Amino acid sequence: MSILKDKSILVVDDEVDLVDMLKEALEAEGAIVKTAKDGDSALDVLKNFKADLVITDAKMPKMSGFELIDRINHSKMPCPCIMVSGYAEGLEKKAHDLGVAALIMKPYQLTNLISFVHKILMQATGRKRRLYVRVQCQIDLTTSFGKTRSFHTVTFNISEAGLFVLSSKQNLPAIGDTVTFEILPQEKITEAIQGKGICRWIRHESSPQGPAGFGVEFMDPSEELSSLMSFMINKKQILDPEWI
Repeated sequence: MSILKDKSILVVDDEVDLVDMLKEALEAEGAIVKTAKDGDSALDVLKNFKADLVITDAKMPKMSGFELIDRINHSKMPCPCIMVSGYAEGLEKKAHDLGVAALIMKPYQLTNLISFVHKILMQATGRKRRLYVRVQCQIDLTTSFGKTRSFHTVTFNISEAGLFVLSSKQNLPAIGDTVTFEILPQEKITEAIQGKGICRWIRHESSPQGPAGFGVEFMDPSEELSSLMSFMINKKQILDPEWI
């Protein structure tokens, strides 16, 4: 089940074809999508629509995407925002200062934008119930071509939506690859925890935001979460746990 199912997303852009294409892709994964052609219209929509995410163009008539995001940040119902733009000069710092979750340049690949949507909603869903752990993990990656490779690693940032896997460059999957994982207890207290998910985002190199690795969205959150919650109770298997 996609993390987008039943999530409320507002798409704001004056390019109708792009809006329709993105709306169709998001709704195909179960999202509830509203659209607006400019910032003023977007604010009217948000009066009666509690958005989990807003995707907005930077340059629009009447009100820019920057002003819209600033208004959302100072509203009673703030939410993460993705900004898209065809103009790169000077945008990064301004977007960073506003706390924009992602800045994506036009023309963009729809799959790339959707992967950022998955990543941001996974982070938002798991923020209140995320456990920082370092545990041994067996990973099997299956590419879209059916090729499989395996490796051992450590994983951390386990949330209700998925998990983050620490990985070297040579073991990074592609977005959309199937990931089968098995968390290996350090002590024989419980059975190994197995699950399956989809790679939704990748961090190719270590940065101030975190180490290199990839984010996995659970295919069946209820099943994996049940096993993970049982695992978390066994504190002896977890190094430096911290709920945030």
